[in-house]
Amino acid sequence: MTIENMFQLLHISDLHIKDSEEDKFDRGVVLDPLIERVKEDRERGLCPEIVVVTGDVAFQGIESEYKLAKKFFSDLLGAMKLPNERLFIVPGNHDVYRKKYPRSVGMPVYKTMSELNKEIEDKDDRSFLLGGMEDYFTFIEDNYAHLESMHDRLVPFVYVHEANCGKRIGLVGLNSAWMCRKSPDEKEIAIGEFQVKTAMEKLKKKGKVDLQISLFHHPLSWLWPEDRDISRSYLNGTVVLSGHLHDSVGGYSHDQDGEIYQFMAGGAYIGSDWPCRYQYITFDWDKGELRVDYRKFARKRRIWCVESGKGIDGRAVFDMPGTGKKPIPGPPWTTSGDEDEVFGPYLQAALNEHRHLPTQGFETTLRVPIELERVYINMHARIHAREFELDLDGKKRMQEETGLDDLSALDIKAAFETADRFNTKDMVILGDPGSGKTTLLKYILVMLVKGEGREKLGIAPEITPFFAPLRELKDPEAEEFLDFIKRCCCLKDHSVPDDYLKGVLAKGRG
Repeated sequence: MTIENMFQLLHISDLHIKDSEEDKFDRGVVLDPLIERVKEDRERGLCPEIVVVTGDVAFQGIESEYKLAKKFFSDLLGAMKLPNERLFIVPGNHDVYRKKYPRSVGMPVYKTMSELNKEIEDKDDRSFLLGGMEDYFTFIEDNYAHLESMHDRLVPFVYVHEANCGKRIGLVGLNSAWMCRKSPDEKEIAIGEFQVKTAMEKLKKKGKVDLQISLFHHPLSWLWPEDRDISRSYLNGTVVLSGHLHDSVGGYSHDQDGEIYQFMAGGAYIGSDWPCRYQYITFDWDKGELRVDYRKFARKRRIWCVESGKGIDGRAVFDMPGTGKKPIPGPPWTTSGDEDEVFGPYLQAALNEHRHLPTQGFETTLRVPIELERVYINMHARIHAREFELDLDGKKRMQEETGLDDLSALDIKAAFETADRFNTKDMVILGDPGSGKTTLLKYILVMLVKGEGREKLGIAPEITPFFAPLRELKDPEAEEFLDFIKRCCCLKDHSVPDDYLKGVLAKGRG
């Protein structure tokens, strides 16, 4: 392998830089060591040519925060011996100063993509829609002239980087945050076909590229479904870099709509008490490989280190874009044979959908998604072995008799292990409304998808989870069980064939 055939970038996201005295010390605990770790990695042979930042540079999207961000980026680029022209930034939801919008004006809502396109094509409408990003784009224009926006700042930039290896790298920055007005906003925001189409046309005019990388803040699964599908069609065959989820997840998927790589970098700074992350991505044309090297902030030791829980010893290896081959070593979930590839996109989508604590119904100004595993409190269980009729009398007897049992409480992991020891394959979780039954089920799904089912729950790692609320079952007489699972879990959207679903269930691995 020769350096002439490699291109490497540093991917960071979600800095959330605040201009507050109480935050300065905490930020220094995390971000200053990040710069030192980048220096150490450079000495060990990781020498990125560019730095990619996928949004949430600031916390509120105000001028004073961007002054602090400028200092951080200057120090980071200095440590990497790179000029300003090697920094590429797109906005995130925290880069929108929401007070710029009247309280009476809610989040934009569109019935069709044509309706959305009509509004963002109009110059006056764009000016209002992008009003909350004034300080962000002023920061970019004053300091990073190479990031030239299009359509009155709608498209952050389209750029071709001439890599040291002689390859031409097409970099397309997109704005997925322009609709952000509230939290949560999952599946309500959009990039917009007008934006992605005109950006891709601009790149095409710049000549042939050897590799195309698209940058925007939100993962594809976070977008309004119509926008997600349309954007995906324009991004086919490309590498997509995102943030927002505060975890370094992603990989390769291949279905009837084509192939795509999508990587989220995690949160570079979400406080010193949380696991912060960044990553390196290397494209090696000699080996035909795409490699991701993961870094994580060890909060108790106050240092940045290799995130050994990702990939194999902190490194995941995939085939280069365009090969159409299955990635190596694959996502963290494992079933058997080529089921990895078949269920991979579904499991990634399920993880993205259920990993955060829902905040609907709360009066809150919260702007950071809360991950379930960070706030999850371990529940306790009591194991009862009884047989009752499935009627009202049976339910009454169950409540009376189980209340008499003098059993010690088990945490949920011990409960699963006990059920396994007694070869009990079914479990019913009972509790009053609001006691946490749904949250527990979502936590189980997240742990299984992340490959932590054995460690956290005592559940076999080869189990494939399907979250299907019974309230969605409108007519049991009219819908077969398999059809119900397929509909609730959107398996058709992720191209999971019936035979694979039947196979997993038949083997007892669902």
